[in-house]
Amino acid sequence: MDISGIVFHFRAISSFDDHTFIADIPFAGDDHILLRTELGSFDSTVKKFKLSQENVDQFKKLIDEYNIPEWIGKPIAPPEVINGSNASVCSLTLRFADGTSAEITFRETDKETGEEAAKAFRKLFFASANDECLISEENIYPTIKDCREMKETHGPVVAVETHGFSMGMMYGSNQTTIRTIEKIPEKEGMVLVTVRKQAGDKPEVSESRECASDVFEKIQAISEKENLPCWHYVRRDPSKPDNRPVVMDYSSNYSISLYYDDSLITGHPKTKRTLDDNISYLGGAEVVNALRELVTGCVETAGISLEMPQMTLFDQARGMPVTADPKPLFPIGSMTMAAAPSTAWTCKNCGKTGLSSKFCPECGNTRE
Repeated sequence: MDISGIVFHFRAISSFDDHTFIADIPFAGDDHILLRTELGSFDSTVKKFKLSQENVDQFKKLIDEYNIPEWIGKPIAPPEVINGSNASVCSLTLRFADGTSAEITFRETDKETGEEAAKAFRKLFFASANDECLISEENIYPTIKDCREMKETHGPVVAVETHGFSMGMMYGSNQTTIRTIEKIPEKEGMVLVTVRKQAGDKPEVSESRECASDVFEKIQAISEKENLPCWHYVRRDPSKPDNRPVVMDYSSNYSISLYYDDSLITGHPKTKRTLDDNISYLGGAEVVNALRELVTGCVETAGISLEMPQMTLFDQARGMPVTADPKPLFPIGSMTMAAAPSTAWTCKNCGKTGLSSKFCPECGNTRE
């Protein structure tokens, strides 16, 4: 069949950041433009590069050299499991003149040939998309709608983690709560729930328990319906109004990370995809709340009720002793340290009681 072009996919995986390159390379016509979309955990861009006929012929030569069309339909060998945190994987989509296409993973042949071919395509791709051939570059800010329509294959969800952090002006008032739920491979239907908490520079406290739960079946259903792995690329456009609430004396951050077992796809057993704190203000509040409630419910089922380490006035005053008369609150020059809010409140989302901050460190809910 006549190949009209290819789409080259390259993903660099690390513990700090993931980068996905998608390069659309047309073979037909006289004007050859390589369109490269780079999706990252922190920023995303679209770049256009001018391709010479020589570049196009080099890609065609690689296809012929490795007999790529003959790989179509052959059994795909599983990838090697990635033991470290850094790895890279690539794949190829062949586009035909009749409008059809075929996916190539470079694992349809023997390991040595597949790795050699993948390396050759990757080398040619980066050589072709160089600064000398750059036509234009644009930062992009994928919306939730954009990310719902992206295509990215992943295995099942095997872990979920929520990370809540709040910080005020008073010394030592920063609080962190991390809740993790993991599948237990050897125990069907069982999960390991871990809650970790830390206040100021107090030592972290934690508790772990196993329990029976169908939480991952429910999370998997949400993930598939909403295409959640690609929400990892959602970004707020700085040119548009920022609808996040402005709080002068207190700040908080809340994120949810999903881990996918991609052992049979890329070889990575725990690919991390994070929904950051922007998601709720960009149209994803309903999904974030649903995931948060599932995590909260599982923690309650496990019977974990871990209290946040309490900060005393001694801690908050950087070691200054508390006086018998609490009214003079440590004057420093002409400024006086403000007392913590005296009225405690209960979080309507997770039921946490005795809260004094403006945000619940347990689930990120805002005080009403």
